[in-house]
Amino acid sequence: MSDPVVARVEDIPAMIELSSQVFKTDMGSCFPLLFSPENVENMTVVREAGRPVTMVGMLPREISVFGHSLKVGLIGAVCTHTDYRGRDYGAKALAMSEKMAIEKGISLFIISGKRGLYSRFGAIEPDGFYKLRVLPGKASRVREASEEDLSRIAWLYMRRPVRYFRDLSQFSKIFATGRVMVRAARTFIGD
Repeated sequence: MSDPVVARVEDIPAMIELSSQVFKTDMGSCFPLLFSPENVENMTVVREAGRPVTMVGMLPREISVFGHSLKVGLIGAVCTHTDYRGRDYGAKALAMSEKMAIEKGISLFIISGKRGLYSRFGAIEPDGFYKLRVLPGKASRVREASEEDLSRIAWLYMRRPVRYFRDLSQFSKIFATGRVMVRAARTFIGD
């Protein structure tokens, strides 16, 4: 049985391949900040025959909650290759991620997904997303946003009372994916 370890830069292609196979979408394109060389020291893997067969993605971030900052760990792309399931690799890798997070001063995990692994870990499921439906004729004119709108989008975002601290380069990388989480999405802005 293998133990979880901190991922290495050379693991990134195999982690993208593994998570893309499990989640059936190109995870590297969807989550460029998570799968970046700058973040690899926050990723946990279990290797068999030198290749990652289990991974826990963690992206440390800081959020603002009504003017107070809080360090959080975004947890996602958690998966195990089908040939290695049932060995408790996911739970062990998640426990190692928790230990790493505590050492980094992270006080809260924000977990993408709702699996038994997370509830056994002690996670709770908060309320879901809110939907806003804008009917024709009920709003100002809107158009699809482009890269040129990013500074305006960031300016609007910074006025939210609960938000992630993000710089313009992070907004640009996220916007360029054309996705929200793993779903294709478009961003609109009012003129």
